[in-house]
Amino acid sequence: KVWYNYSGGKTNCDLWFKNRHGEVKTGKHSTAKEVYDMISMLNRARSWDAKNLKPGQKIKFQMAEGKHVEEQTIIYRRKEVIKANNDVKYNCHTLSFVEYDEKGKENEIVTFYVTDDDNHLPVRLDLNLKFGSAKAYLVTAKNYKHPMKSVVK
Repeated sequence: KVWYNYSGGKTNCDLWFKNRHGEVKTGKHSTAKEVYDMISMLNRARSWDAKNLKPGQKIKFQMAEGKHVEEQTIIYRRKEVIKANNDVKYNCHTLSFVEYDEKGKENEIVTFYVTDDDNHLPVRLDLNLKFGSAKAYLVTAKNYKHPMKSVVK
């Protein structure tokens, strides 16, 4: 669990973590930078103008993980056509949230595909978990703010 407050012009995080033995660890972190959790970072990445990103470009950010706050990386991969569960194909920007092991090897945790129009709708998420993998697909979208220019006809 993480509680955020923004006093003194900083992001202040109170961290709470329970390990598998039931032991609770707490901590504090304060920084002038923005701090995200996994969901808020994926939402933040949806707001980026990918026209200004180049394949392979790494975007660093601070992420709270319960035990601590650490620098993480999202990599812009490429633009590609992705088919959703509604049988519609979309032009998408592909981004990957990665972690690095102690040897510096890159491990892809989540790859996400967002439409290349102004809606930046998430069309697909590929999750690589320690116990397996999962995929989530867009089924339907309505009442979006901008025209759906990403649909491939």
